[in-house]
Amino acid sequence: KKLEIHVEGVEKEVVYNGKEQKLGNNLQFTVVTELPEGLTVKQDVKVVQDAKGTNVGTYPQNNLTADNLFLDGEGADNYAATIIVDKKGFLKINPRPVVVTIGNNSKIYGDPDPDPLATVTVEVQKQEGESASDVPAAPNFAHKVMRSNAGVEDAGTYPDVLVLRKADGTEETEADLNRANPNYTFTIERGDFTIKAKKLEIHVEGVEKEVVYN
Repeated sequence: KKLEIHVEGVEKEVVYNGKEQKLGNNLQFTVVTELPEGLTVKQDVKVVQDAKGTNVGTYPQNNLTADNLFLDGEGADNYAATIIVDKKGFLKINPRPVVVTIGNNSKIYGDPDPDPLATVTVEVQKQEGESASDVPAAPNFAHKVMRSNAGVEDAGTYPDVLVLRKADGTEETEADLNRANPNYTFTIERGDFTIKAKKLEIHVEGVEKEVVYN
């Protein structure tokens, strides 16, 4: 008896961890067609999973083809099965989130800016259910900091003006870091800079004057 069987590949998204990741050890698919009792679709044991990779990207399951699948189970010989792969499925590796935090800092009015201008911490975000070994090391980049309001010297608090600095002296943004480190997606938490009023002690003296009674 003719039996048309439709299958779909599994689609899976993961986060970059610096290691090779697979869609599965075997071909990953679901059978859309309701099969007669006792029958199932299996893969050729010689076929390997090709939806795998290390770096950010989408890896299709190209080996999920009708030629690599067959109908199995008691009574399978009673059917002339045609297997149709509606979609192959894929493994998608997404960038790992990284949070860069620039600490707040301050100085007294009239003083030079502190050196270093601020501390920088880099935290690679752990995903739910991950072990510590699944979290890759932080990417390398220069942790230079500058004031985006350089030249402003009046007392006050200036939010988010402590930023990362590139070698050419311009601000290094999230987009810059993402381009240089495509396996990561960056969030920069910029720092505040406060110029505190300088203490000034002022002494005054009253005037002394003598006159003659009139």
